[in-house]
Amino acid sequence: MGIRFSDERNRAALSRATQAGSLRRVSRGVYTDDFDLTDEQVVERYRWDVVAHFVPDAVVVDRSAAGGGAPADGVLFVASESRTTDVKLPGLVLAVRPGVRLPSDMPLRHGVALASPARTLVDNLALARGRTRAARTLSRVELGDWVARQASLMGRDRLNRVRDQAKSVADQLGVPERIPQIDALVSAALGTGDAPTKSRALVARSAGQGFDKDRLRAFDALSARLAILQPDDEVPGWIETDETTESSQGFWEAYFSNYIEGTVFEVAEARQIVDTGQPPVDRPADGHDILGTYRVVTDAATRGRIADDPDQLCRLIKALHSEILAGRPEILPGEFKRSANQASGYRFVEPGLVEGTLQEGFGFRQRIDNPFTRALYMFFLVSEVHPFSGGNGRVARAVMNAELTAAGQSRIVIPIVWRNEYLTSVRELSRSDRFHLYVRTLGFAWRWTAAMNWTDPPTTELQLEQTNALLDSTEAAGTGQRLLLPGAG
Repeated sequence: MGIRFSDERNRAALSRATQAGSLRRVSRGVYTDDFDLTDEQVVERYRWDVVAHFVPDAVVVDRSAAGGGAPADGVLFVASESRTTDVKLPGLVLAVRPGVRLPSDMPLRHGVALASPARTLVDNLALARGRTRAARTLSRVELGDWVARQASLMGRDRLNRVRDQAKSVADQLGVPERIPQIDALVSAALGTGDAPTKSRALVARSAGQGFDKDRLRAFDALSARLAILQPDDEVPGWIETDETTESSQGFWEAYFSNYIEGTVFEVAEARQIVDTGQPPVDRPADGHDILGTYRVVTDAATRGRIADDPDQLCRLIKALHSEILAGRPEILPGEFKRSANQASGYRFVEPGLVEGTLQEGFGFRQRIDNPFTRALYMFFLVSEVHPFSGGNGRVARAVMNAELTAAGQSRIVIPIVWRNEYLTSVRELSRSDRFHLYVRTLGFAWRWTAAMNWTDPPTTELQLEQTNALLDSTEAAGTGQRLLLPGAG
């Protein structure tokens, strides 16, 4: 049953059930048989039942519509033709104002509707008056942020349609004076006009440098945690490199980096490609991937090149992408993506927000002093933005390792057997904010790389075998094998 509401027909029955202990009273006229939840939790769980009961013709509007129907500071703003007074419930106030339902409003549940994006824009252009609770409408900065976010989610064509619909809604609601403001906000979001507010997101979009606000919050939080991370036995703070010109580490870094992305060759084939500088005739694009990655991670001019400012970061990763993916013209080497990309349903930064998000995100790098944690931050920045149509992982790892090389630190190589752990840690950081899993997974790969002997080929090959480095990650997991540190097996 969950929740019940009293009326003239059942009031006595509900009262008897309450006295008998089979129901309890949540608020005036509201009862439940759920004794495990607090009154506030009952109202939250059955929010739309509650709204439909007290305000049957409710349209969620104003600030609440901009939040997708979520209350703001415990207040849900609704419009109604039939009710004029607020409803106070445990943990929730239904703030009611006069307003009609429009054909474009979207149904929620139990007859309750949600204002369309066009109406949400029009409604939130009303100035909020004096208040003792959350403001009914968004501030101008908040509205600018909201419009910028809609632009990133909708794309240009749909946003233009919303603009046209908003003008029509303004006429229907009798507020045609808001039409110039609608035009100004949408034009800024499309990059065809100046931003009429101080919203950073909208100002950036108006300058053609929009950014993903949600990703920036994640970058801010990650950089703050990395900046104060203390070294321990599992994640050292400093591992200097002893790599020499005779080192084979560059070959294995390029080999493994491509293997992770599905560009798989036998080791002997990959060596021949690198030694001859020629991709195989039957797999020219894959061969170019190996060669391009190898050049980037071994060339003295590129392997330790880091960006000093946001614009330089964009130029740097474009140059890396152009070199690594030179054999794949179909993915536009050296150019940012033109279409949205995703992995397993997880959508990366929209094409129009790539450059702005990278530039804004770069600023958080400055707060991190330690080369290892700074490298982890830069990897995640590039990986999470996913700025290119393909090759993003290889570019992100090159950026990560350049930070380490520039500081005289050991680079990080991800061997085949560590592929699943590595990819899982990155995915979990994106979706579930599993910070320590990410740090310790990359930290272990860092320690493994630094402990390997890369200068004597027979020893290198023996250690790769002894540490399980060449095993397929999935098959190794099935047999209980994992990456070991050299000498630990």
